[in-house]
Amino acid sequence: MEKIAGYMNKDVLVEREGRLIVVTLNRPEHGNALTGPPHDEFVLAIEKVARETDVRCVIITGAGNYFLSRLDNIYEAIKAGIESPNRLKDSYRIATYARQLVEALLSVEAPIVAAINGDAIGLGSTIALTCDIQVMDERAKIGDKHLRYGVVAGDGGQILYPLLIGPNRAKDFLIRGLLVDGKEAERIGLVNYVTPPGQAFAKAREIAEDIMTKPPLAVKWTKAAVNQQIQMLFALNLRLGLATEVLTFLSDDHVEAVKSILDQRDPDFSGT
Repeated sequence: MEKIAGYMNKDVLVEREGRLIVVTLNRPEHGNALTGPPHDEFVLAIEKVARETDVRCVIITGAGNYFLSRLDNIYEAIKAGIESPNRLKDSYRIATYARQLVEALLSVEAPIVAAINGDAIGLGSTIALTCDIQVMDERAKIGDKHLRYGVVAGDGGQILYPLLIGPNRAKDFLIRGLLVDGKEAERIGLVNYVTPPGQAFAKAREIAEDIMTKPPLAVKWTKAAVNQQIQMLFALNLRLGLATEVLTFLSDDHVEAVKSILDQRDPDFSGT
């Protein structure tokens, strides 16, 4: 594969081979987390991919042992957030990031295959599940742990999980912050395929090669027809989800959740 001109960034690698583009989240030392500038780079990369009209398939994957999980120092980062004098502004920025990311992914006309080579947690699960087809390593974990930090799973989880596994099972997942491995994720319909260890990308590549043999207009417009209802759900619910997520970032319970984790004790939530 070769790098594409205009995509020169160490945190998000974009490579092309013929009519296939591979986007790799490349921050393995940080769990491939998209925090700050790397988030902007990912959104810009996806927006550029969307403008490549002759592309027939896209694969999104992660470097190293993660798809997209977390910062190495997540608790310290969250602690800094609750102590920031600009909590409202910071929370709004996080919500804006999430909206931009989802909108960028939904703007890509070519099918996107997620090669979930490692843990996809929180925003990582949103990215993976917004893709059109998911291939997951059996050892990887997927889920949304927003509630464990006292905040609403509002950056897409509240839309994607009910759509894929039904409202009741989705509420169980999101309210309890559950994680499942690849085999269980496939069993319940959260992802399309599970592979033996280390084979997620190879299977994703096989699927992409098959997609690229199909009539491109029919492929693109079939995706568009199905995605119309998904985009309607995002239009209806995403901003509400993000608004309530921002509100809970400002809550006492969010502060208590973070402090209890840092202090290694059970939380005592007040509902405020």
